[in-house]
Amino acid sequence: MAVAFLATTTFIQVNGAGTDTTTLPGTPVEDDIVVVSLACDSAIPSAPIVTSGYTAVVDTVNGVGLETYWKRMGSTPDTNVETKQQSTKYIAGLIQTFSGVDTTTAIDTTSDTDGGASGYPNSPSHTTTIDDSYRIIVGALDDDDDAANATTPSGWTNFDAGDTGQSSSTKGCTIMQASKAGGALGADDPDAFTGSGSDQWASAHFALREGAAAGPTEQALAATATGVATIVTLLSAFRDLGATAIGVAAIATLLSAFVLLSATAVGSAVLTALMVMGQTLAATAVGVATISTFSKFFRTLAATSIGTAVLDATKLVGAATQQALAATAIGVANIATRLKAFRTLAATAIGIAGVGRKATFFVLLSVTVVCLPGIASSTAAISFVSMAAVAVGVATLVALYLQFFAPFSGGGGLGYSHRRKWKGPRRGWGRK
Repeated sequence: MAVAFLATTTFIQVNGAGTDTTTLPGTPVEDDIVVVSLACDSAIPSAPIVTSGYTAVVDTVNGVGLETYWKRMGSTPDTNVETKQQSTKYIAGLIQTFSGVDTTTAIDTTSDTDGGASGYPNSPSHTTTIDDSYRIIVGALDDDDDAANATTPSGWTNFDAGDTGQSSSTKGCTIMQASKAGGALGADDPDAFTGSGSDQWASAHFALREGAAAGPTEQALAATATGVATIVTLLSAFRDLGATAIGVAAIATLLSAFVLLSATAVGSAVLTALMVMGQTLAATAVGVATISTFSKFFRTLAATSIGTAVLDATKLVGAATQQALAATAIGVANIATRLKAFRTLAATAIGIAGVGRKATFFVLLSVTVVCLPGIASSTAAISFVSMAAVAVGVATLVALYLQFFAPFSGGGGLGYSHRRKWKGPRRGWGRK
């Protein structure tokens, strides 16, 4: 996620022994970064920001004091910042806000500072440690109030400047700041700010780290209503699984399989294909119904102790098969082939109809009572709970799981087909 400039504002803090409160520019939200820069024709007061959570990134003095602080907004973002007054001097302040900053390490590395006896602030070279860090340069000019004439160096944007309004007296100073999106890691030495003033100056250069980007598949899903519905359904399913110990174990096994897959190029391709299949399902009503029925099927089983035992048995079989497959190149290729079969089905009208038949079967499974083959009387209506209470029912459910959910768990077979006949829990589906 690229760092983005949001808003800017300046403020003047009069001298005294109290504090002032300034409204933050824009409307920062959680994880946005607020950067506050202060300049003073003297040393800036110790710990000048009263509002909690701010961290210094620049602290330098060269005839004029220059300090910069940053803070990441929490779940309840601040609306203002409170700063201390200096006893005899005015303070020129500048606040800018940014989004898309790395949530673990906001500042790429220690800032670089510089100073001069005359002219205009010239921020030093700064070397970033990762690609695409977002660079910020800040400068302070002693005595002169020259915000109206200050301009940014070539190639730098989001420029703003403010002064104390003291007509270039010994109480005056000017603060200025600009930024730009970073490129490849390394050094960048900006030109000087320009203006009509000339006095002692201080400057600094630092960078914000870019946040991790959302995966392309995740972005594609979130860009459509059906994709959002899919994400919501999947989250609901994981919440249901997470409510039981067996469900938590199942999630852990699934994550372990994903880790194994993602460790190889072909495995990563398989994961991408799996997400594409999910998008394909989510693009049709029958596909969404299929995803929803998966969740309902597992919820039904997990509602009883016998049902969780069934899940436990199928998890152990499916997980062992999945891990064994994912541990070898040929096994990963096997998984890829299964997923390719689903993608091929989904690419044609007749294939989608086949998926529809499977979805219809899942819907039949999800009703309160169902009539299933493999029971003593093929016409007897029996619930999942009743099935799970007897050994033959448990065996039937295990067989059904391995047959119908195989493409998703790494088990054997492509599942139900209208060209197959149920031959019992031990033999599964066979040709008519």
